[in-house]
Amino acid sequence: MNDAVDYSKYLEAHRSRTGGYTVLPKDACGTVGWWPAPWEAVHVNARSEAAALLAAARHPRLQKYLAASIVLTFQKENQS
Repeated sequence: MNDAVDYSKYLEAHRSRTGGYTVLPKDACGTVGWWPAPWEAVHVNARSEAAALLAAARHPRLQKYLAASIVLTFQKENQS
């Protein structure tokens, strides 16, 4: 994944009680979903929210979701 992408547009990280962060798609409800691509919430150990987003973006459970979300956002922005 490209580190120049602002992952906070697509993902949000929630600090967990056990340490680390649980990362899931922005405005998601639950821990699994199917739109625009299958995804699962990911628990990562990180020191900051930004580091958690970057680590989760590299995780296979979220890569397809991110790719589909980025394409859909690009298509919406470039419609004429």
